[in-house]
Amino acid sequence: MRVPRTEMKKARIEIIPMIDAIFFLLVFFMMTSLSMVRLSSHKVNLPESCTAGTKPEEKSKLVVSISKDNKVYVDENQVKEAELLPMVAERVKANPAITVIINCDKQQHLAEFVRVFDIVKQANAGTVMIATTPKDIGSPVAEPSS
Repeated sequence: MRVPRTEMKKARIEIIPMIDAIFFLLVFFMMTSLSMVRLSSHKVNLPESCTAGTKPEEKSKLVVSISKDNKVYVDENQVKEAELLPMVAERVKANPAITVIINCDKQQHLAEFVRVFDIVKQANAGTVMIATTPKDIGSPVAEPSS
């Protein structure tokens, strides 16, 4: 008597769930690495904003910071008011597409911010952004200005 045999199916490796897992890991690591990026500038207490935008590219930015004790910093170097315009103008001339980010301590007077903003505009900076802290996150972000 013959025993009927069932047909043997070839074993298959399902790749779709593996692709889903790899995509999830890729997104997870991208989001994690983005949250680790910080602005490299003098530390100031930034004002909060509900409409905070995105950060510019790291290589094409110039950060001008105003501390609460009226000291002005370009990137992390303290500069005098007379040195600010030539320094910013030189960087803008070297890279016309540079984005200037102004960090102003939230306890600083508006007049000081406007004075530094005018100096940056006199240097023909194309894009000037104002750094703020999003109300819900706590990391500095730059907002484009008009």
